[in-house]
Amino acid sequence: MPRLTWTYEIDSDGDGHVGEKHLLDISEKLSEHYGKLVRQSQNFYVRNAYVRVFNPNTAIEDEVLACSGKLVYFEPTKNRKRAWKNAFTAWLNNRKALGIKSRGADFRVGLAEGYSGDVGAFGDGCKFNAWINADDDPLMLTHSTTEQSIFATWNRNLALNQDGPTNPNGGFGHWAQKDADSLLDELDFVTNENSYYKEGEASEHAAVAPFMLNFSAWFDNASSDPADFGSASSAQQIQGPINAMCGLVGLYVDTTAIDDSEFENQDFGIEVTLDVARWSPLIPSRKKSPSRKKSKASKGRKGRK
Repeated sequence: MPRLTWTYEIDSDGDGHVGEKHLLDISEKLSEHYGKLVRQSQNFYVRNAYVRVFNPNTAIEDEVLACSGKLVYFEPTKNRKRAWKNAFTAWLNNRKALGIKSRGADFRVGLAEGYSGDVGAFGDGCKFNAWINADDDPLMLTHSTTEQSIFATWNRNLALNQDGPTNPNGGFGHWAQKDADSLLDELDFVTNENSYYKEGEASEHAAVAPFMLNFSAWFDNASSDPADFGSASSAQQIQGPINAMCGLVGLYVDTTAIDDSEFENQDFGIEVTLDVARWSPLIPSRKKSPSRKKSKASKGRKGRK
């Protein structure tokens, strides 16, 4: 199975804190790799992840290449799948209400705020991100705005002793909806408070896989006083499996070597490789059992006698 690679160039910061976020969209990369659509609506199993730093060879002196961060993803629990299906159904209903009859569309969503790839005007989410209320409010697995969060909308719309949302539009409202807050129009139910969990809730707490990378060296020359500085290097393998819902993995780099010079000029490159093992549908298609087919066939033969 393929190994997919993403590379980014990042500037070091004066206090060592960066907060750099990027989206690794496995289905997008696989579609490019195979030259055909690999739908996002699946569980993607990553055997291992590999992370390293590299020198981007910019026109500055990059003496220290170092960073610390983590990979962020959501494992496909039962309630998260139900939340995703709720959003998918609402999206289909809105397409129908808008009169969109084209077939084959891929329901694509983002991971979380700040994690994005090359998404044009959105500035957030994934390529061709789905939306419901407004085209500039892309849907994501989790988001600070409830109406954009698939998990939060599901959780907010859960009613006591019920298996799923009671709102006919899945809790997302309608494509022609106005500002619900200004109208004081509460569209969703907020119920079933609990001290540490809620029955049927889709957890918004992501799984993380941390990493730390370093590559540095300092050598003597004719005009320098310090002695040689021993180099240190590391590349990290993050052992899997990483079960990424919708094939969405976030790259978060929060710490780098401190660059407190008058002009901050240190930067570094980071490369992430995911060893993708396989993928399977989030919601498996229902197939008729052989016994049911056999019974229907026997009934047909009896009717012909």
